[in-house]
Amino acid sequence: QNVRLESFQQMRVEAGLQGQDYYAEATVDKAAPYQGEQVLYTLRFYRALDPFGRIEYKAPAFNGAWSKALPDQTDYTTQAGGRNYLVTELQHVLFPMVAGEVVIDPSRLTLPGDYLGAPGIEVASQSLTLDVQPLPAGAPASFQGAVGQFQMESAVEKADATAGDAVKQHVLISGNGNIEQIAEPVWADDAA
Repeated sequence: QNVRLESFQQMRVEAGLQGQDYYAEATVDKAAPYQGEQVLYTLRFYRALDPFGRIEYKAPAFNGAWSKALPDQTDYTTQAGGRNYLVTELQHVLFPMVAGEVVIDPSRLTLPGDYLGAPGIEVASQSLTLDVQPLPAGAPASFQGAVGQFQMESAVEKADATAGDAVKQHVLISGNGNIEQIAEPVWADDAA
């Protein structure tokens, strides 16, 4: 099944390239996520020729979603339409904040002109649309909007303490999702 999916993706890329020197394609890993659910946005930039100078990348505004660019990029080569292409992948993690249709504008790449005065080239990906589903009803009263799978660990520095000693507690929250949405824990009042 993975072979068939990869073959379909290769056919789609080859159809889009049509012998072009430069091509950009944007994809998301979920087209219909829940509000607040993590979505991975990937931009693939194909180039058959090495441009002169530095390529400028302008990511979409990602309106309606909280976003964070992932620091690593992936470079690899592929063959499409009888030509070899160097492919650069850039990724952003998105968390849609509103339910309904969220349009992601095209990513834009500007390639500089050459030293002979040829003008620069702008390459743009296609726009994408997310169909963001509202969160299901029936959330507990303590729910504050963090969607994902999280774990919480807690430890104290001193296992043995006497009344009146200061004890420092460490709380670690990890997992998959928008950790920025997790609110501070609510601590119970001291029982006197």
